[in-house]
Amino acid sequence: MKLQKSCLSALLLSLLLCLLLSACSTTKDESAGDDTNFDARADDSLIIEMTGRDSLTVFDILVAAHDVAYLATASGVFVRAIDSIENNNRYFWLFSVNDTVVMEAADKYITSRGDRIRWHYRKITP
Repeated sequence: MKLQKSCLSALLLSLLLCLLLSACSTTKDESAGDDTNFDARADDSLIIEMTGRDSLTVFDILVAAHDVAYLATASGVFVRAIDSIENNNRYFWLFSVNDTVVMEAADKYITSRGDRIRWHYRKITP
């Protein structure tokens, strides 16, 4: 019974991660211009900036400088909170590198020296 509950929990969390990643994807909208470049928006209530270093992941750099709550999944790490600021039903954390949203888990993306990393606490918009 315990194994079934933990498997179900892991499945639900994986599904949530997939949904959040899908919601964060960028698409090209001809009326708005090129969306591949990403910058701070009015619905970012907080931005944490860091600098990339050769051979370190975005996640390595984040945990070296901040208190991070996360969930490790088969797809990679899902950041739940940074410095006690948690994802909730209105806001979530996502990151960009060199002003482009990365559609990869933070522990999978390897940075280069000088990369501009931004963690955005972004308002969920319907």
